[in-house]
Amino acid sequence: MRSESVLISLKGYIGDAVMAIPLIEAVESQFGRVVIQTATVVEQVLKSQCHEREFLPLRRERSLRNVLSQAKELRGHGFSLALLVNHSFRSALVARLAGIPKIIGHSSEGRRLLLSHSLPYSEVEWEAWSYLDLLKPLGMPAAKVQPRICVSDEERLAGSSLLNGATVGIQPGARFGKKQLPIDISIDVAKRLQQKGKKIALLGGADEAKFSERVLAELPEPAIDLIGKTTVRQSLGAISALGVMIGSDTGLMHMAAAVGCPTITVFGPTPASKWGHTDPPHQVLLAHGGEMARTDPDELFQAAMRALESA
Repeated sequence: MRSESVLISLKGYIGDAVMAIPLIEAVESQFGRVVIQTATVVEQVLKSQCHEREFLPLRRERSLRNVLSQAKELRGHGFSLALLVNHSFRSALVARLAGIPKIIGHSSEGRRLLLSHSLPYSEVEWEAWSYLDLLKPLGMPAAKVQPRICVSDEERLAGSSLLNGATVGIQPGARFGKKQLPIDISIDVAKRLQQKGKKIALLGGADEAKFSERVLAELPEPAIDLIGKTTVRQSLGAISALGVMIGSDTGLMHMAAAVGCPTITVFGPTPASKWGHTDPPHQVLLAHGGEMARTDPDELFQAAMRALESA
């Protein structure tokens, strides 16, 4: 076990953080102290009863005053190594001003000169493996394991109670509109699944509540509406108890894959080869022409039935 203190600077997005889990665990296995700098929502994803982890807040203010303040804060921790999963110029500048002697990151946003070790970023390699490239300058083994989020028995039981018997999860919304599965398609697939006797749960963030209203209004049978009504950890517990989770390329779907719930993720404008979870029991569907509106509902329904029958 190495004695140095290590900073891992993440982006503030859940999907990126999930993809960074193999890197985080590899570093934790080799270093005595690892501190993760990220947004509060990501901290909730990574902080569990299974891991004792230390976190620092990721502040998004772009002012020089904030940059200097963050650098001063990092300097006080005495980090000897920084691994920048965060691709921003600012993250490299803060680490350099903090006096961290070894800073490893991808050569994005023209920050090469701020890094002690700069690596090219692959636009095609699966994102988790791209992050593992940061270990190469350390000569560390990089086991290509799938991202996993630990959910406790208590969280799983509480999540199952929230589902009230639902076995199919659907996320009808998305943070970015271009990634969203059209609401009509979500409703179509949900109706077919209800006709097969499947109980539906709707999941998503509070800003997606407007989508649940329409879905609930058009479904012939009641559905469990958890959109905006659960914490991150409660969502993880609920998803872990589902038979399948359906949605588009969102942080919630990355969470589902990482807790072991079979997922069906529809990809449109973002590359599935970069962001998709393709190992069984997960399935990736490609919207025709990269347009989410051209998603085939028949294909999506059949994929859901395959997942449920396998389970």
